[in-house]
Amino acid sequence: MWKERLTSIYAGCVFEQPVNPSDLEDLQSNLEPEIPSDLRSLLEETDGLGFQIVVDPNIDPEEGVITTGLVSSVQDIWDDTSTYRSFGAAFNDFIVFGSMPNGDFLAYCFVGPGEDPDVWVISHENHNDRYPFASSLDEALRIILECAE
Repeated sequence: MWKERLTSIYAGCVFEQPVNPSDLEDLQSNLEPEIPSDLRSLLEETDGLGFQIVVDPNIDPEEGVITTGLVSSVQDIWDDTSTYRSFGAAFNDFIVFGSMPNGDFLAYCFVGPGEDPDVWVISHENHNDRYPFASSLDEALRIILECAE
């Protein structure tokens, strides 16, 4: 589902192998709150998502294209979330799951019990600079990939 949806928005998506189910379960058992179902379903299809950007169409395509990350692997989600949570209680409600092309991080923010989390951006230059970005993973990825077009 995700691969077809995302490549219909931007053909330059780069997918990894599906996550090992035991790795996903290990992440979930060590991480609270629960991983949102949309991120879980994406990871079941690809353990990480990137996309290609043409930086110079006038040179060899091998040299004129870069690939940037967007959704992290399960291991990187664990590492990045643990790092941010070490900054203090203000980050305990975040699950850091990816990054923007400019280096800012994408994270779910759980605003209240029983509420669906929003996708926030956390600045890579100042982790206290964070703001709401989208109401869902689908919306966040659509916005970023449409801008890459």
